[in-house]
Amino acid sequence: MISPRAIVQVFLTLLTLASSVAAFVFSIIFVQYLNVELPNNFVGPLVSEILPCIRSTLDVCSNEIEDVCWDKCCPMGYICKIAPIEGLYCQDASTDCQSVVEGENIDVNKFNWCRNLADITKQCKNDVCERNSMIQGMASPVVFICLIAVILDVVDLFTFCVAPDSVRWKSTINILCSCCKWIAFGAIIGTGTQQFLIDLHEKGCYNITGQEAVQKTILYFLTFCVACGTSAVCSLFEAPFSAYYGGKLVGVPYVK
Repeated sequence: MISPRAIVQVFLTLLTLASSVAAFVFSIIFVQYLNVELPNNFVGPLVSEILPCIRSTLDVCSNEIEDVCWDKCCPMGYICKIAPIEGLYCQDASTDCQSVVEGENIDVNKFNWCRNLADITKQCKNDVCERNSMIQGMASPVVFICLIAVILDVVDLFTFCVAPDSVRWKSTINILCSCCKWIAFGAIIGTGTQQFLIDLHEKGCYNITGQEAVQKTILYFLTFCVACGTSAVCSLFEAPFSAYYGGKLVGVPYVK
């Protein structure tokens, strides 16, 4: 007869694998939004409906070759403007990020934050751009780490089924798997992703479709964190069971 301990161990194993797969899937979706969807229209022709309020001019009006605004400088729906330091840039006046227009009351801090995010000069020498670049650069390796964690969880499940006496091997896998997940979790949290996404939402640097995409990015980020943290804790809790019982549901394993 299967004991309550065995039921708990099976439940932990399945929950660990399920949450690990969920963390991997949501890490991919999160990185897709963070590294592709949101920055897609900051340069070049428009490729989606996620429109930033401030962006760089088209290549024909690069700041290296032009210092005068022309109709050809910006995509349709954008107005070419000149910043004293950055030079030419394009702005969508229909968003919350309003331009410095005479007679308008604007939030200068929001405007400057969005302008720094757009990195008009393409030199990334401001705090907002550097934070964004750091978070984007760290997000991609996290996907790879999550993939390793999923593979280890699959190996653990395979060991559970076909080699229940392998207590050392199984417990080692659990510890390694938990470490991978904590590394992925810490890499995302440690770069300040949560606060950056909150600031990105509050500054209103996109049109309505873009703001909805920002909200989805935050949701995917939070879902990833919950799934990854849950799986890491489950892997850690699995280790003592594996060290003593291995994959045995009845009795104890035979260990030489």
